[in-house]
Amino acid sequence: MASRAQFGEREIQFTTTYRFPSPNRIVFDQVDGELEAVHGSWAFRSLGRGHTRATYVIEVKPGRLLNLLLRGPMYEQFRDVMIDHFMSELRVRVEG
Repeated sequence: MASRAQFGEREIQFTTTYRFPSPNRIVFDQVDGELEAVHGSWAFRSLGRGHTRATYVIEVKPGRLLNLLLRGPMYEQFRDVMIDHFMSELRVRVEG
């Protein structure tokens, strides 16, 4: 899935693939793009009574160029942008 994440005035482009190793797990990896690497997963566990716990893990390696730009608060903003991006992608998949 081709993606774009907006980070300030900079648009970061990357392509991810999704795998579904079990009904309760989604795994994704970057296969192309401007970042050095992106790996992540969602795990779902039923809590009963219509409630589900979703656990999210993501590892993003921005790469040399972005790493030079990401210092202090900028790194936190980048992290938040990436988390929001993948949460939005999950929402689209679940609601679609």
